[in-house]
Amino acid sequence: MSESTDPQTRAIPTPEEMPWSISYLRDDIKDLRTQVGAIHGRIDETNKRIDETNKRIDETNKRIERTHRRDQSLIGRPHRRDQPLIGRTNSRTP
Repeated sequence: MSESTDPQTRAIPTPEEMPWSISYLRDDIKDLRTQVGAIHGRIDETNKRIDETNKRIDETNKRIERTHRRDQSLIGRPHRRDQPLIGRTNSRTP
């Protein structure tokens, strides 16, 4: 009779083989945990850099808004975005 390839009927490893296979599995798990830890560290560092960038963006937006309000107070009237800041002239008209 030939050996079956069904996982349910395969021969169970001998006690001499078990410690080696368990040792290899433990080493693999340890390596995977180390790699996952390193990935988590990289994710944390990336999140920190994103937070710092967002903070700088917020500060820049606040400065732009303050400058815009100051400019509007100097002009005395709010600027509509659909109107040009300087009157359009047609250089072709005499």
